[in-house]
Amino acid sequence: MNTGFNQDLRFGESDPSAQLNLRYRHNNLDLFGMLNYWKWDLNSLRNDEQSNYLPTDRGVLSIMQETHSRNHYKNNGLDYNLGVNWQIAENHSVGARIQRNDRFNATTDLMVETDIERQPLQEKEHNYSTQDEHRHTFYNWEGNAYYNGKVGKMGIDLNMDFLTDKTNGLQNWC
Repeated sequence: MNTGFNQDLRFGESDPSAQLNLRYRHNNLDLFGMLNYWKWDLNSLRNDEQSNYLPTDRGVLSIMQETHSRNHYKNNGLDYNLGVNWQIAENHSVGARIQRNDRFNATTDLMVETDIERQPLQEKEHNYSTQDEHRHTFYNWEGNAYYNGKVGKMGIDLNMDFLTDKTNGLQNWC
């Protein structure tokens, strides 16, 4: 008789998370589960400069463009799954896994600012825009079931997957 129980607890630092994995095996039956809490808080800043020179009837038109952007994304969630694998016989096994992924109040805050200068026309343009986005995922389920086996010399590998999700989002542009 082959029986075993295994647990695994992990912590992350750069993208904080805590994950607990559980596995139980008895003879030809595997039961497993996972619980994972995670949090993302990402900031990105970007500065770009672009210069274009276009020949015209009056000389060369110079277009200088500077763009500054900031993107701040925050989200946290809880993922958990349960599954089973069963080796029925030497050449026949089945299994299934179901997972739920909860996302709590994801937010994105984006700002883009652009300055454009056209010479020798002495034209200047300033553009500024922001976007706020808030999303809440009510549910996100995914699953998989499989059969792997052999009938005579013919190998069978059947997999079925599903995914369903409901998310509400609100975007504000300025």
